[in-house]
Amino acid sequence: MVMEYAVKNGYCHLVPDKVPLSENLTVPDADERYLGDDQVRAVLRAVCNNPKYSTFLQLLWATGMRQEEAFALRMDDFKIIKDGMVEVSIYKTVVEVERYVYAVRERTKTKASKRKICIPDKIYEIVKAYYEDCIRNETPLQKQARKDNDYEGYIFLNSKMKPYNKRTFERNFSDYLKRNGIDFRVTLHMFRHVFVSNMAEDVSLDKVSKMIGDSLATTNAIYQSLSNRTHAEICKKVLEKHNELEK
Repeated sequence: MVMEYAVKNGYCHLVPDKVPLSENLTVPDADERYLGDDQVRAVLRAVCNNPKYSTFLQLLWATGMRQEEAFALRMDDFKIIKDGMVEVSIYKTVVEVERYVYAVRERTKTKASKRKICIPDKIYEIVKAYYEDCIRNETPLQKQARKDNDYEGYIFLNSKMKPYNKRTFERNFSDYLKRNGIDFRVTLHMFRHVFVSNMAEDVSLDKVSKMIGDSLATTNAIYQSLSNRTHAEICKKVLEKHNELEK
């Protein structure tokens, strides 16, 4: 509609969706925002010996949450419920408060506006094992820094016991993949698109958008309003896909 108005009023002379395609163009280019199952499997294999990247990617892949939201997670944001499901409360994010200085901030001030995601307990156990291993291997100085910085219980922290710089984390992750044989483009945000694509096969897109906190969803249309059946369907799908990728 916007383009039609622009053409009608002389602002431009081309409507993109009416551009004739070349006769030689028979197969559309792959969506660069998306990774196929084979690519996801290759990436997970490439990071299998790196607990930090492996845990982080599996969490993103299983929840569709944003990178900044995962950085802000604490262990007490996970709540074991029933039927092999674990509920994750997402209401914090990591933001840049000064140049190259990041901190955790609450996205909303009311508990009612928290977004909740259910994941299989298998994914939770992976996250829990990573956190416990980090705590076990922290030096005395790091333990004190964690306490002084008031980041007790946070899962993903840098060596100074502070939230990760998003750009640095992404760059180091990309370099790690290249050193381990990944020759196609991969970003952390792609795992959000992969999650949506996987879930949309069995769960309606409007419900998935509520789950991931899509900007198109209204603030009241949050995931905790979904039915128990939908929670179970999503967890089952995540578990099935996870098991497939391990083969």
